[in-house]
Amino acid sequence: MAIVGKIISFFIVFGILVLVHEFGHFITAKLFGVRVEVFSFGFGKRLFGKKIGETDYRVSLIPLGGYVALAGEEAKDVKGEPYEFESQPKWKKALILLNGPIFNLILTIILLSVLFTIGIERPAYLDKPAKIGWIQKGSPAEKAGLKVGDIVIEINGKKITRWEEFETIITTSPKEGLNLKVLRDGKIVSVKLHPKAAGAYQIGQAGVMYELPAKIGQLASGMPASRAGLKTGDLVIKINGQEIKNYYQMREIVLKSPKKELIFTVKRGNEIKEIKVIPEDQGGKGVIGVIAYFDTVKKKYPIHIALLNGVKETKRLTVLTYQVLKKLIVGKISYKSLSGPIDIADFSYAAVKSGASGFLQFLAFISLQLGIINLLPIPALDGGQLFVILIEAIVRKDFSPKWKERIAMIGFYLLIMLSVFVILNDVLKRMH
Repeated sequence: MAIVGKIISFFIVFGILVLVHEFGHFITAKLFGVRVEVFSFGFGKRLFGKKIGETDYRVSLIPLGGYVALAGEEAKDVKGEPYEFESQPKWKKALILLNGPIFNLILTIILLSVLFTIGIERPAYLDKPAKIGWIQKGSPAEKAGLKVGDIVIEINGKKITRWEEFETIITTSPKEGLNLKVLRDGKIVSVKLHPKAAGAYQIGQAGVMYELPAKIGQLASGMPASRAGLKTGDLVIKINGQEIKNYYQMREIVLKSPKKELIFTVKRGNEIKEIKVIPEDQGGKGVIGVIAYFDTVKKKYPIHIALLNGVKETKRLTVLTYQVLKKLIVGKISYKSLSGPIDIADFSYAAVKSGASGFLQFLAFISLQLGIINLLPIPALDGGQLFVILIEAIVRKDFSPKWKERIAMIGFYLLIMLSVFVILNDVLKRMH
């Protein structure tokens, strides 16, 4: 059932984004009097559709994108008619190509603005100072000499004011040396940190977490914690008489105590209670079935402020995406961090299940990625065709129809190879 849900979610997300992207090309071509012969969701063989006027609206076999086919767009089909793509001046051709990614960008801004208007609920710690609350033993953070209580204020010359900024840099900098400045006991200390690449996606990990009290957020039904009588909202202050300062300390004690009796001293409202809990043994580790409590915040803004915030957030995500692409190209980030249709199906399903806010956030993010990727100078993508037009404008001479056909063919095969690569990458990550 989950597989069906993932497939449906994928088609919902991709259907919306491809429709918006291709509509950008479609409406611009129509405005310039260029004939649109095909508007397709997917590539390859036509499965079904309907011809309305001069345009065949269709669904094709390979659901990894979509396209609009313009009259005279391919060199071999040029007849010299005024309604053909190749008959248009270069600025019109460039706008037709550019407006696909631009419409994705506009959709991102609109969706984020809507979210800022209705309010986005998010963990409160993301907007708090980057104060280290826990350090994993043997982690890059411990090796670098970071201490619990350190407040990160700068990374590679960039000022850090929130945990989210710190987290973003760490996750996008695997195996990269980072120069940190931290505030420790009122003094500024310099630290050299080398995050490691971890997990199936090989993202950066330093082995640090934010400050988190030992407060019970959720309880798994039928597990030791709920059976023993722990309640949501309980604040654990001691275990077997040992003072507990944070959630991570509590978790470590539990992990080391499978089938051992632990006496939890908890604060529940104004009462102090002692509760005996015996962790289950799961693979040699103790488990009691609790999830930490997270404070959340929800901020709403007037429409004009929400729109401004939508533009700012789109700008931030765009800069971040290009930074990640640059690191991918130079090998500072693993290709395993790339996601293909299988990953996107999983993420889409999770986003749909999370509710309207989570779905809109995901849709905005993927819309932006689709727009940016299509601007890359790869033949068959919008960016590749724009690059050809730019070269023609600079040298003041058009490529011959034969060369344009060759470039288009190279682009097609590159696109197929890239599609196969990201699908295999998705499969291999699941075998990790």
